[in-house]
Amino acid sequence: MKEYSLLCWIIAVCLLFQGCVTTRINKELVAVENAMQLSPKSEYLKVHMNDGTLYVLNSWNINGESRMIEGRGTYYNIRRNPVTQTSMAESDFLIYFDDIALLETNNVKKSSVAAIAAMSVVSIPHTFLSIICLTDPKACFGSCPTFYVYDGKEFQLQAEGFSSSIARSLEDTDIDKLYLAKPQSDEFTLRVTNEALETHAVRQANLLACRAGEGQEVFATPENAFYTVDTLYTPDWCFSPEGDITGLISYLDKQERFSLADSTDLAACEELSVHFSGLPPGRYGLVTGSRQTLLTTFLFYQSLANMGNNVARYGLRLENGDDRIRKYANRMYDLLGGIDISVDCGDGKPEHIYELREMGPIATDVQLIELPEFSPGEISVRLKMTKGLWRLDYIALARLDKEVEPVRIAPGRVICEGSDDPVSLQNLLSPENYFVTYPREEYELIYDLPEDFIEYRYFLESTGYYYEWRREEWVRDENRKLFRMMFLRPRHYLKKMAPEFKKREPYMEEIFWNSRYEK
Repeated sequence: MKEYSLLCWIIAVCLLFQGCVTTRINKELVAVENAMQLSPKSEYLKVHMNDGTLYVLNSWNINGESRMIEGRGTYYNIRRNPVTQTSMAESDFLIYFDDIALLETNNVKKSSVAAIAAMSVVSIPHTFLSIICLTDPKACFGSCPTFYVYDGKEFQLQAEGFSSSIARSLEDTDIDKLYLAKPQSDEFTLRVTNEALETHAVRQANLLACRAGEGQEVFATPENAFYTVDTLYTPDWCFSPEGDITGLISYLDKQERFSLADSTDLAACEELSVHFSGLPPGRYGLVTGSRQTLLTTFLFYQSLANMGNNVARYGLRLENGDDRIRKYANRMYDLLGGIDISVDCGDGKPEHIYELREMGPIATDVQLIELPEFSPGEISVRLKMTKGLWRLDYIALARLDKEVEPVRIAPGRVICEGSDDPVSLQNLLSPENYFVTYPREEYELIYDLPEDFIEYRYFLESTGYYYEWRREEWVRDENRKLFRMMFLRPRHYLKKMAPEFKKREPYMEEIFWNSRYEK
């Protein structure tokens, strides 16, 4: 009987997701101050409240003078359980602007009411997880929006936008070098997907085009300065605790160097030494290509599990600008740190230059770190990082030519399932609105490039935030003791969680990549 019941659930979920794919859903996400801009033709209005509750209205009217919304629908509590005021499933409501956090409209075909209802529920039962994800829900695929570019043969995963923006209050802009992009004409296609159990809110997704001379490349610094580069130098040698890894990090080819986490302390560190010689006079920068392992993914999911039913409450405090929550959360990640970069210019005294902290395990992020002036000849670089936290694909020294100003190109079209999507395009072009995507959705953003497009190098500028959907498995793991330890004693917490992560470390990558919610 259990097997039959589970099979029925799986079939139902497959049909539900199939409905999401074949049904066109136009979404609009706006602040309450812009409520009067909402389309009156929208079939559904979701009213997200300051206290974490939700109204889903199927008939509604906005009264700007009284600053209230009158509507009929269903009210959901903070755990997303429906609350009925009468014996009827739906009720009439008066909702005041001052109590509202966010408004969202959805235009759908009547045959997809179930799909919209499912998307309204943030707490996800286990039947919504892929079969392989059920092996370990804390190893499931999760990311911000994922972006694909054409490399001359096929579309390849190239970037993940605003990886650490896990709430609206943490909205941020991310710039990623599209080093795989090989435009075939002056019409450039960027594929954006939602392959996780998340809601993505994209404010903008622009191309940045930088002109480069013949044989030159362009790199961006973390401060968003763009430099043309005329020469790249590979290391003479690069040594890590396991030995010489020069061959692994000399080419941007997805052949990565990484280590395993420490078995007793997830904050334990390691060092790498890189040496360059035969350098002519000039200005230089260090080019790195890196991404995180799944250590931070595990810690993030584990923190949500520790909170259990308190996730919404603490999330609301974060949304409302509670700096204490952000401060406590940052303490653990400060202990993990980034890639600490120091250089020895020949005097035997390494000088700290920068700490790379680009979040995200999905796509390799390429950065240029400007170096101080040094005498021509040679330079040594030291990289210090947490064991088991970083995957290094590329390390090189770049001789800088000049700083250039990129040309910003906004999308000219948005295509969904082969058809133009003017609503999504309008949301991407409007600074007040968001382009919102749900699991398994895929869009193509079309950009008009300059006629001499071959002479440019391209970057993606994405701005937005996302919400992680909560799994029931996490709620069952609620642990207030671990939650307090995580905030108040983060160093001890990282030692406490080391054995738990080490159990997952051998298989976590396989589950992560095989649990994507692809179209």
